[in-house]
Amino acid sequence: MNRLWDIPELIRLIFGFLDKTTRTRLAPVCRTFWMHNLPFTWERVGLPPLLKLLPDDAVLWMQMGERKSMTVTLTRALRNCDWNMFILYSQYVRHLVVGLGESTRHIHQQLLPHLPLTPILPNLTSVELEIEEEMEPNLGLLEFFLPSSVREVSVWADSRTVLQEHGYRWILDGLAEIVLPELTSLSIATKQYSRYISHSICQVLLSRLGIETLRMETGPGLQWLEVLRAAGQLPLLRRFEMEDTRPIAWPELDYPKQPEIISLPESLFPAVESLKLSGAPDFLVPLLSRVSSANVRSVRLVAEFQYRDHEPKGHWDTPLADTFWAIGRFTHLKVLDIAPDMQITWESLQHVLKCKELESFRLRVGWDRGSNFVPQEGQLEVMGRAWPSLTTMDLKPLSRYYFQTKFMGFAHLQVISREFRNLRKLAILCDARKASSARFLLGDLATTADNALQELDVDRSMIGSGSEAEEAGLLLRTLWPNL
Repeated sequence: MNRLWDIPELIRLIFGFLDKTTRTRLAPVCRTFWMHNLPFTWERVGLPPLLKLLPDDAVLWMQMGERKSMTVTLTRALRNCDWNMFILYSQYVRHLVVGLGESTRHIHQQLLPHLPLTPILPNLTSVELEIEEEMEPNLGLLEFFLPSSVREVSVWADSRTVLQEHGYRWILDGLAEIVLPELTSLSIATKQYSRYISHSICQVLLSRLGIETLRMETGPGLQWLEVLRAAGQLPLLRRFEMEDTRPIAWPELDYPKQPEIISLPESLFPAVESLKLSGAPDFLVPLLSRVSSANVRSVRLVAEFQYRDHEPKGHWDTPLADTFWAIGRFTHLKVLDIAPDMQITWESLQHVLKCKELESFRLRVGWDRGSNFVPQEGQLEVMGRAWPSLTTMDLKPLSRYYFQTKFMGFAHLQVISREFRNLRKLAILCDARKASSARFLLGDLATTADNALQELDVDRSMIGSGSEAEEAGLLLRTLWPNL
């Protein structure tokens, strides 16, 4: 074999570009490929594949719990040599998925007296805890799957799991007690009623001041003001994602319609660089206005209105404009992705023109909430001058065609080709039919575009057929020959 394959760094680089199927086919070729495929095969696994590495004559498989999950019962005592195969492969495990239920508790009880002196998961850095069913609090169980090397923890339960209030609390309370000096990322996701876990979430955050990434997707009832107060004071938090403000968006529930944001400190999230939030503007505006970090680089918002149909028309115009105003404060913003569930105006959008370093702009209006945003040609010129570094622009609506949907014409494309000099990716709805482009002739394109566009997405546009489609293609190729 060529000595080129003796360079381990090169092998890892090559295997890193391959998909799982290709790596599986390469593994039997030779021992070198097989060895280098192991880290990818075992990087992310669940508990059952690891347990199958124990000797067959020492393990009896059986079903247990409400979901009939597989568990093991030992038929004899395990010796140190019985762990050799387990330890050989477990050294490659970086991400472990564990289902918490009676079956897992039984596995823990069976293995605990027979553990080897060597750590069984020495390089584990990420653990995903799925709550499968109700079980009694067990701090020892959590410590078993959360060694001190863990940096990322994710706790979640899907919609099939019905939990009482303590279903999450004992896990979150355990996270606050277990020694995890390297923990930098925490994710919490539940569709359950969340009022009773608010205090537990805060206890975890107050005990983990080194958290850099925090993601939360919670059900109705979360006392999120309390949680925001704790999260906003994390000194090293760089990425914050919070999805679910349904307590605000459901007027029929006994929750405040206007959140008491004034009780929060004026300065929150001192080091945050990335924000991903969803909610009504009366939640987003006061929260964004309290972000004190000067290093915000990415903002992704979903402004929700689907539960506000009882409000009069125009009720949200001012709050939506204030949302854009709050974003305009982030002068070093690079990525802006907004999905407002209503029509926006040019007056609102002008607030974010202050973000002079913007590189990616996506505005995805919900098709069933009014027409999508199509700037006029003069407005496009203003946008191009305001965002000289813009490389990606997406102005397509979220879903299918609606009777109020607006389309750009070739005159718009000519402005884009001239004013957005660094644009590489563009997604729009275009009307290329003769009726819409009658005043625009091929001779108007005296030169090619000033930008080197690489991707143009005009899916669901009105291109026409026959000669109309050929003429549209010719116009596009004249503007951007390399497309």
